[in-house]
Amino acid sequence: MLTVSLLVCAMMALTRANGEEDTSINGTVTNDTNIDVLNARNGCPPGWEPFDGRCFKLVTSRLTWAKAEKNCQAFGGNLASTRNSEDYNFIQQMTTELTWIGGSACQETNAWFWSDGTPMDKPLWCAGQPDGALAQCCLQINTGDGKCWDDQPCRNLLPSVCIKK
Repeated sequence: MLTVSLLVCAMMALTRANGEEDTSINGTVTNDTNIDVLNARNGCPPGWEPFDGRCFKLVTSRLTWAKAEKNCQAFGGNLASTRNSEDYNFIQQMTTELTWIGGSACQETNAWFWSDGTPMDKPLWCAGQPDGALAQCCLQINTGDGKCWDDQPCRNLLPSVCIKK
């Protein structure tokens, strides 16, 4: 029942955050051919980075959170989720700028969850975050000197990190 509730919340967040038509996205990072071949051996498609049984992809196009999630879904994944500090450190090696990952909050319950429906176990929020502002319900990383998490308006245009299992 909790999983169904989380999926309903995810759909509500995507619907609320996305007041725009879907468009095709072309600006993704590609890697050297040798790295692509190595990654394919590790179970990741070309352009994706393997880490701890999952595949990650940096998308440099600046998109709203909802468009970034749809873009990741077009690749067969979701915006990235972190299970632990090692996952987060790996993502931070990919990008040092403000970037979307897959956390969002349902306005009705103020519960944070990942866009793939998994629970958010070990949040790495900046001090005083999330601050509960109603218009700020999407998760941005690399905030301030601590490179921590901040809730931001979903309409902000940022690069993103996708994940595939």
